[in-house]
Amino acid sequence: MIGKPAPGFALTAGDGKTYNLQDCAGKPVVLVFYPMDNTPGCNKQLSALRDDKDKFDQAGALIFGVNPAGQESHQKFCDGFGFRFPLLSDPEMKVAQAYGAARGTYNRRTVVVIGRDGLVKFHRYGMPTDDEILEAVR
Repeated sequence: MIGKPAPGFALTAGDGKTYNLQDCAGKPVVLVFYPMDNTPGCNKQLSALRDDKDKFDQAGALIFGVNPAGQESHQKFCDGFGFRFPLLSDPEMKVAQAYGAARGTYNRRTVVVIGRDGLVKFHRYGMPTDDEILEAVR
């Protein structure tokens, strides 16, 4: 997947806004596919990104969390943890499948960085550090 064009998507966030990859052209995009809202591992991973969001902003990167949960669940999760990036709903897991993050009815914890040129620069399962992700963004 690395070096190939990123699959397009249009997904809705907890706040009701739809985000389209085409609208992000020219900016690095970090997609964080995570299994479930409000679970210990997901809380830890997304909270680390929240805490380092200013570093991602300085690099010009957009961060999106993605999983199959609905908009209401995502908004509660965002509000409860103060996430400053959208959590996108992928109920049919089509985007997760396109990025190799689907595992049964849940997402496999996967981080993808899409470069300014629209190509996949980074694809890693698990919880890479924010520094590793930022390195790929730059």
